[in-house]
This record gives sequence, C-alpha cells and structure tokens, in this order.
Amino acid sequence: MSKPYRACWCRGDPVTGPDGKRRPGKLLGQACPELEKNSRHGKWYARYEAPADPDGKRRQVRIGPFDTKKDARDALTAALGELRTGTAADDRKTTLGEYLARFVEWHQTEWRYWSARPGCRRSRHTGCGMAPRRC
Repeated sequence: MSKPYRACWCRGDPVTGPDGKRRPGKLLGQACPELEKNSRHGKWYARYEAPADPDGKRRQVRIGPFDTKKDARDALTAALGELRTGTAADDRKTTLGEYLARFVEWHQTEWRYWSARPGCRRSRHTGCGMAPRRC
C-alpha cells in the first residue's frame, strides 16, 4: 500500500531555452526545500496502482490535494476499497454510451426510492413545507 506524501506547485529557477526565450523552471513537487522548513507549505497527495488499461498500460492514480495527512490516508483507503469491491470507475474515459447505460440501469432500479409514490409526476416530495399537488 502506498503512503501519502506532501508536494507543492513551486517551480525552480527560470531557464533560457535555445531560442533565447525564458521558460519557467521545472515543478519541484516533493523536492521543494520549503516543505521541510514549513509544515503548512504544500498539500497532501496519495498515489496507488490501478488495474492496467485495456491496452495493457500501467495506471498510477494520484488523488488529492488534501489539507492533512489523515484526510489523504482516509481517501487512499476508500479508493483502494472501491478498487477491491469493483465499484471504482475511471470517469475520464467513460463514453456517453456507457454513461447512459449506467443511468438507465440506475433509473430502473433506484428511481422508485426517489419518487414519493408510484405514478407521481413530481420528482421528489422533500418535505419543504409545501403541500404536495395531487398526482
């Protein structure tokens, strides 16, 4: 299991490229000297190994930023738990067709929970104080 780490978005000294233009320095990340001096500098992150892509490429998922190490550790534990139970999904690569298929499945199974009565036209009776209309 990986452990949380602290990193920041500080950059090193600017460099001059071969074309004479000044470019910003590299991101320091975990190598920032300020992280050792100042405990409030930077944020907490965690990285874990996810199953390989269908292409066989290795995936290391980075989660964060978090304000405390405990928050990062808790999020890492939750992410690894979702990975083990099979509920984790890579939403960045979800196609519209896959999303709609999941939505239709959810709609067929969970919709009755959200509606007040079968056949009701209102989406939810939330108890906001207004009397519900006749359905």
